[in-house]
Amino acid sequence: MLNKHGKLFILFGLIAALLTASSCTSNPEVHKSKQLSNINYTSKQSETKNSDTVDVTIPEIIQELLNKIGSSTKIEIYHDVFNYFEPHYKPADLTASSLINLILTFFKYSIDPPVQDMSGMSVKDSQKLIFYNADQEQTIIPFAYDSLYNFGYIEYEGNKIYLSYDFFRLVANIETFRPSGASIPADVSTLFKKYNWTPAFLISSEKIKLPSDLSANSEDFQDKLYWSYNMELSKSEGMDFSKLLSKKVTAEIYNLIEPLPESARPYLDARGIIIRYDGNIAGAYIDLGTNSSPSFTLSGKSFYDIKGMEISEWFNSNQINNNDPLFVKVYRMSHEELIKTYFKAMTDKDEKTLLATMTTKQRLRSLFTNMERNKLYNKPEFGINIPGYAKKADIKEIKVFNTPENTENRIEYYVTVDITPTDDAIPILNKGVDRRSIILEKENGVWKIASDGH
Repeated sequence: MLNKHGKLFILFGLIAALLTASSCTSNPEVHKSKQLSNINYTSKQSETKNSDTVDVTIPEIIQELLNKIGSSTKIEIYHDVFNYFEPHYKPADLTASSLINLILTFFKYSIDPPVQDMSGMSVKDSQKLIFYNADQEQTIIPFAYDSLYNFGYIEYEGNKIYLSYDFFRLVANIETFRPSGASIPADVSTLFKKYNWTPAFLISSEKIKLPSDLSANSEDFQDKLYWSYNMELSKSEGMDFSKLLSKKVTAEIYNLIEPLPESARPYLDARGIIIRYDGNIAGAYIDLGTNSSPSFTLSGKSFYDIKGMEISEWFNSNQINNNDPLFVKVYRMSHEELIKTYFKAMTDKDEKTLLATMTTKQRLRSLFTNMERNKLYNKPEFGINIPGYAKKADIKEIKVFNTPENTENRIEYYVTVDITPTDDAIPILNKGVDRRSIILEKENGVWKIASDGH
């Protein structure tokens, strides 16, 4: 299960990314998607411990460090994004030899220091790794990283040793998921290696019954959207598990060392999903596992790459049962009726109707919004992944907002509404009379709600 600090790390990283998506391009290293075993960074810089000693090159320092910690039997990871380290905080204990060796492998390769100083989005101060040998002797290695510019370093004997940013993502993810072991099945390692991915550890595994078919009704839209999306990605790599519809399968989620493909930026963290049936791998794909959660084939292709259209467009054209009574009802609504239905469904806690008023793109986002990354995808839940801020909503006015962004396929409305918020709503945003920005978009010829903002 995710711990508090792990959740905060995800939030912290996403905030940084969203503030300046373009800043990721400032660090060339972050864009490398090489398998770990193929990394060959070296640094020729020199540093001195003090004025009385001869220069000691970083590679020599690393070798000295590896000689000291190379036989470690345990690593304690102290990682806290906001450096709270509350009294009850316990470090992540790492005893699996495969993960310890993975950590040590990163130490073999230094990179050149970045040109930037650390930003305000850096994680530092008291972050450390403690290595234990068989005699329980300790070696403390402080570390720091910057989630805005995507670089970081460890410290040893007064030297800052800069490592691949993938190392710091791995450390953060170990803290987040706290794996008890790291044994990777041989067939999983072989499959991922074929596509230049390195699985670090198993995040979670769950048994799931696949839908009996992929024709989406109002009752099962979310499930069929998820499986239609990822079955197509898997099929493009020769693993068509649509033949297993109605069967029980096992979904295994692995943390991957390498970052997501370039098109996913600013998001980096990658999960490898394995679909297993009767003990054998039947399907596989890659995703982020939170927020918009872009998904990819094992070879790094997006849905658009393989189909020539976005998943929402393809799904609307191929999978939706347009004869579903609720869908038909929504199709016939005026803009004002649609907006009123949206708010009424929210206050009535009618998730099926609320989702039916939303675009497929928004429904896709809801599959992963605020999702814990040990889950495959979200089930609909008010206030967690679908709008649920209003306990009562008295609409005062619905008015078109005249903006150049309005087109024949997009219209923005200002909706003045007197809101009685739910107990868990953000009070500063939703208390009393509020003006919401509701954007409608035409999807497959039908107007739907694409956005709801303050």
